[in-house]
Amino acid sequence: MRLAVRGAAPPPAPLAPYQQTARPAETLLYGNHQRQTIDVYEPKEVAEQPLILFIHGGGWRTGSHKRVQSKPVHFNSQNLFFASAGYRVLPDAPVEDQAKDVGLALQALVAQAETIGFDPNKVVLIGHSAGAHLVALVATDPQYAGEAFGSIAGVVLLDGAGYDVAKNMKDAPFERKRVYEDAFGILPERHKALSPVTHVGGKDAPHWL
Repeated sequence: MRLAVRGAAPPPAPLAPYQQTARPAETLLYGNHQRQTIDVYEPKEVAEQPLILFIHGGGWRTGSHKRVQSKPVHFNSQNLFFASAGYRVLPDAPVEDQAKDVGLALQALVAQAETIGFDPNKVVLIGHSAGAHLVALVATDPQYAGEAFGSIAGVVLLDGAGYDVAKNMKDAPFERKRVYEDAFGILPERHKALSPVTHVGGKDAPHWL
């Protein structure tokens, strides 16, 4: 039997899973810009588990790697490492440099895999919106990740766009077309180079969702 004290406030309800947050176990710097930062969240058991690398969205112009909501709590509870990487954005960095940043972040993590404790051969990239485009590009065009490309075991694309830049620009409504033009310009050869569909069929990452 549970007794209630008259006048006392009821105990707070437990947070729903999507409201739970966590603090990173460590932060890595992979460049000189303030956005070239990676937060790493560790599970309780740290023996060669896979790592999830999350890349945020923001229209290639905004966003923050700090906005991870309950993702660290969820993945850590599944005994997975979770990392969230920032990258330079417009107007400071063109999309090519943003993809390079994602590749550099992956390289920095893989180089520290033994120290952090995750399996360097089991990195899953997750990207949201513009981050999904960048992840898709990095996982289909090996120039961005370099030697770390082989570490990509899987890719998850959330609410993505820009997989076929020319088609997206042609079909997009006016406001969205302006976003694409800011990010990708007007040159067809650049559209092709920055479209993940251009590179599909080469050394793609093995698993996609």
